[in-house]
Amino acid sequence: MNSTSFNSFFSCDWDDFYNNIIRGIETEIGKCDDDYILNVNEEEYISYLIEKYALEPLTVIKETEEVATPTEFREDLSQYRDDYLCARYGKYRQGYSIRISYSYNGTGVLFKVRPNPFASITYQISLDEYSSRVSFIIKIYSQDPKEFEREKEDAYRHAFTNIDNINSCVASYNNSLNNLIRKMFLSIKQKRLEKTNFFAAIKVNKTTNTPSTYGVPVIKKKEPVKPSCPNAKLYSPEPSLDMSTYENIISEINSLGASMERKPSLYLGKDEEGLRDTFVTLLETRFKGITATGETFNHCGKTDILLKNSTDGSNLFIAECKFWHGPSLFQQAISQLFDRYLTWRDSKTALMVFVNGTGFTKVLNSIKENIVSHPYYVRPNKAHSDTSTNYIFSLPQDKNKEVFLEVMVFNFDKNKEI
Repeated sequence: MNSTSFNSFFSCDWDDFYNNIIRGIETEIGKCDDDYILNVNEEEYISYLIEKYALEPLTVIKETEEVATPTEFREDLSQYRDDYLCARYGKYRQGYSIRISYSYNGTGVLFKVRPNPFASITYQISLDEYSSRVSFIIKIYSQDPKEFEREKEDAYRHAFTNIDNINSCVASYNNSLNNLIRKMFLSIKQKRLEKTNFFAAIKVNKTTNTPSTYGVPVIKKKEPVKPSCPNAKLYSPEPSLDMSTYENIISEINSLGASMERKPSLYLGKDEEGLRDTFVTLLETRFKGITATGETFNHCGKTDILLKNSTDGSNLFIAECKFWHGPSLFQQAISQLFDRYLTWRDSKTALMVFVNGTGFTKVLNSIKENIVSHPYYVRPNKAHSDTSTNYIFSLPQDKNKEVFLEVMVFNFDKNKEI
């Protein structure tokens, strides 16, 4: 099963998930040119957006249960420091690890979203969106069918208790979507109309023909990202991430990071994996035709965030998440990204640096001073902000292959320095 593992309904807060979708709708409308906005059939375009951004409630189909072949394991009991267990079993205990999976209906990413209200109960699950199956693993320590049923039902309850809560959030969201999109579209249209009327009043001459009507785009829940085709190349056999989408990904990550900085509850006590899952969850909602995964094997190791083309599985974007522990480990993080995770075909990357405690300005200055001394560094490319800068690096196995590296730094000052 090609899947990712996480704690059910725990990776991302509903409010941030919701706000991320709303930003996506506003961005999509805003990218349309004036002629399109002013001439498209309002009802058809609004209906298109509603269908594209509506969420499908989750249903786990229990009748589709599949039990995989159990895997035997031997567990070291010293980790529990439990005299009773050691007295009963000795140093080790034998058992079976069993994966149980179910088909589901609905928007799969919702399994990662923490609803409001939220029942404080969760379980590690795996999600395979390609086959629409969700699974979990239980452990039993005997060949007793009753123990198996008891552990399975307990895991099922823990994993899916919050389905009704998340579906309640989805119902409220879907019910409000028509009015929300309509208000957003009409507001943008009014602004475009006022601008057009002003241009007409000062007799601005248009150099292009204005079509009188526009068709509505074909509705697809997952729209593939069109590969770029640089002018200098006549043919490229591998899909690659176009620069505009790369810039959008960087913008979305920075926007979410800034939002988390303002809401310490989203980062307090979280390790790199917990923070990574929050970013992965929101990236999944923002880019159609792209599959976002965390802790995924690529080249010689497991990278924190990997975006793939959902059509052919090719890599589009790779990011690594690290806490700031000084300039030396910062340089090691870059080396790890380039030495272990990047292949010759990977050219769009990012390093996300989380800074705990105080002294954020000092960290930013240290990064700028030290990055230029990295052996793979080539030149600066573009500064998106004081905390997000793009650089050109080279691959260690091919000095002539240039790679874009965005260094994004986030200030989680309420976390204690570690």
